[in-house]
Amino acid sequence: MDIKKIQNHKVTLSQFRKYLIISAFTGVIWRLIWINIWCSRTLRTPDYTWGYSGAASLISQGHLNALTNPGNQAVLPPLFSIYLGINDFFGITTPLAQANALCVLFFLGIIFSGLAARQIAGNRAGLITCWLVALSPNSWLYSSHLIAENLIVILVPAVIYTDYK
Repeated sequence: MDIKKIQNHKVTLSQFRKYLIISAFTGVIWRLIWINIWCSRTLRTPDYTWGYSGAASLISQGHLNALTNPGNQAVLPPLFSIYLGINDFFGITTPLAQANALCVLFFLGIIFSGLAARQIAGNRAGLITCWLVALSPNSWLYSSHLIAENLIVILVPAVIYTDYK
């Protein structure tokens, strides 16, 4: 194919939506493989990931004081603990299952990344960005531990998207 044809090819809105969803599902599948094959032993080991899992269990039982310590400061990031608490309420209780449940947020993070880049630089840039987020190790590397940094993948693109919207 000629380079000029590639450069002049316009990505329509329907193509953008289709490839955005495909890239988000690809990223989620890759993240599920990463979590369940390479990181499953890490998530079964009782270390600091169990702190978040324990807080989620307490939150799902209605003990919101699990978010604070006696000095009235947040021990664990409240948003992450509340998200895990909602999952725990629906029966997703082990750290491995909770890490798999974070794929919902990762899916939305890929979508928001693509939409934010589309708002800033157009359809083609949005597709390139969502593929980079879906396949880049920096976006799914935190999955090996159940930590609040997993929220970076959705919160930063969501803020950028709403800012440019």
